[in-house]
Amino acid sequence: MKSMESNSQNNRMRRIELRISEDDYHSLKDWQSFLEISTLSEVVRQLIRNGIAYKFDYSSVWNVTEQISKIGNNINQIARTANITNSVNAADIEIIKMDLEELEDIINDYVSKDIRAERMLSEYKRS
Repeated sequence: MKSMESNSQNNRMRRIELRISEDDYHSLKDWQSFLEISTLSEVVRQLIRNGIAYKFDYSSVWNVTEQISKIGNNINQIARTANITNSVNAADIEIIKMDLEELEDIINDYVSKDIRAERMLSEYKRS
């Protein structure tokens, strides 16, 4: 049984040539880079099929989830130790601070990618 991708490739019966402005070319290259698509042809296909090209990158969400879980585990370990010894170790507090800083970096990276995507989308809508 043929996959949907191979059927899609077999149905590509028409070839087109397209002349575009330098600005439009750079805009397509920006989309290609942002979406991590290997060819400009595929960027154009996605734009034609969807009206816009999408990229769903869940790695940032996974990183945030993993980091939150790690922080929760550290807090639980510190709470257990504090309940047993009636004290909190300064090194344990430092570990939580480092975890929170790493989580902040991951969230900031995710937000900056989202802002970049919003800018590209609004530029696309304006043109």
